[in-house]
Amino acid sequence: MATTAASAAASAAASAAAQAVAAANEMQRALGRVEGALAQLLGEVRAGREEFGAHQKSDISNLEILAKAITKQRDDTVEALEKQDEKRAAAFKELHAEIEPVTRAQAFAKGAGWVIIGLVTFLGTALIAALGGVLKIY
Repeated sequence: MATTAASAAASAAASAAAQAVAAANEMQRALGRVEGALAQLLGEVRAGREEFGAHQKSDISNLEILAKAITKQRDDTVEALEKQDEKRAAAFKELHAEIEPVTRAQAFAKGAGWVIIGLVTFLGTALIAALGGVLKIY
């Protein structure tokens, strides 16, 4: 019985050792799967970083192009407005040159009108006075 008990104990120990080895092998396989998944994830992260970097470079390039276009449009608009201001100033100068003789003629006509009114009033007064003197005589 002692041998059977020893044999059973040895068999149980061998079975336990086999189970431990099987568990260790299973653990090793699980760790291998985890390492594989981790390596795949790290590869995806690297690929994502590279893709993000490419998109970032593309975005920066597009923004630089947009900034240049906006700056050019602003400069073109400022230049067009300056040319328009110059044309407007030249048109006002021409208009002023055309209006100036009319303004002078208007001032001269106004002065001449006052002189004519003064002369008519003087002549009218003189005529009335002369007629009044003639009428007193007759």
